[in-house]
Amino acid sequence: MKYTMHIKQRMTQRNINNTMIYLARMFGETSHSNDKIVLNKKTLLDLRKTIENLISRNGLTLIEDKNVLITSYFNDKWIFI
Repeated sequence: MKYTMHIKQRMTQRNINNTMIYLARMFGETSHSNDKIVLNKKTLLDLRKTIENLISRNGLTLIEDKNVLITSYFNDKWIFI
């Protein structure tokens, strides 16, 4: 995605980083007029619960082949070097 000079300036001024933009685009809700994406506190709290669960299980692994998901498992029983 391309960024305008305007958004780059606003991101700097407001201390908004690329990860925040990514999260808003992935998990935010699009407005009725399709010109805004809003990532609200409720969604963020839900995400935090999910992330905390993943952290407690040492992450998640997905197995895929040719863009098809085959299986998934938590990493809590695996030791990665």
